[in-house]
Amino acid sequence: MKLIQLKYFCSIVENGGFISASRDLLIAQPALSRQIVDLEAEIGAELLMRGPSGTQVTEAGRRFYSHAKSILEHVQQAKNDASSAAGKLAGDITIALPVGMAGMLAAKIVQSVEQLYPDINVSIMDGLG
Repeated sequence: MKLIQLKYFCSIVENGGFISASRDLLIAQPALSRQIVDLEAEIGAELLMRGPSGTQVTEAGRRFYSHAKSILEHVQQAKNDASSAAGKLAGDITIALPVGMAGMLAAKIVQSVEQLYPDINVSIMDGLG
């Protein structure tokens, strides 16, 4: 099992399907689908039901998702801990901005933080007063 497969699976669940996940991950949908087929074969269970009405998460998929999400979070924490031990700033931050301010400032904030601190992930919340 590969971490990338866990990442792809979580993205499909969170985005509600293969097409949205492939756009979010910037990979071709057939490559994404192939990784999930391989993951399901290794696990021995169908995680996602694909059909004309879209993608549905199976019961096995729901159970697997919570573990996969936890594993990915632990891996990110391990990377952040190692980076901080090396003297690098790393982690996740959330910035809440008043209504309308996010549209004016979000891109500049994210770009600036990304340039100065590439190991920091920035989330912007709009609409909080």
